[in-house]
Amino acid sequence: MSELPVEYKMFQKKFSKDLIQKLGNDLADLLVYGSAVNSNLFAGVSDINFIVVLNNPDKLTKPVDQIINDISEVAKEYRENPMFTTMLSYEVLFQSQMPQKSELNGFEPIKALALSKGMSLKSNNNPFSDLKIETKPLKENALQVLKDLFNELIEPLGIPNLPYPYFSFTSL
Repeated sequence: MSELPVEYKMFQKKFSKDLIQKLGNDLADLLVYGSAVNSNLFAGVSDINFIVVLNNPDKLTKPVDQIINDISEVAKEYRENPMFTTMLSYEVLFQSQMPQKSELNGFEPIKALALSKGMSLKSNNNPFSDLKIETKPLKENALQVLKDLFNELIEPLGIPNLPYPYFSFTSL
């Protein structure tokens, strides 16, 4: 994995520290995934994707709405800072909503695949590294989307649908 640009590294460290401090024991985990961990980050353009994982509602020390307000307060500080404003992308989930080794638990497969390459900023490991995700259907769906898009693009030009081996989309 290539090194994160300094501003992204600083943002990730400060944001995670502030959230961990603000949420205390109500925070089960703070996950980072996507371009910030898979070497596809483009400085000034890419955001950093976080999942704020809260303990299940029966184990929280504060009401959920107060915790959401706390998260929003921390996020607002970064969104109002010109240096960090475009870097933050996050969602809040309970532990029970997270994927399990053999069950995606309602997660989109592509996001679960990204999580399998992600990192916990609280424990400094990847709790989803052994998540079982069938990638063949993801590749087949991506191929179909490309084929449909290609046909939409050539249709207005009056070009007939050419056989797909002619345009090899099968190398996914």
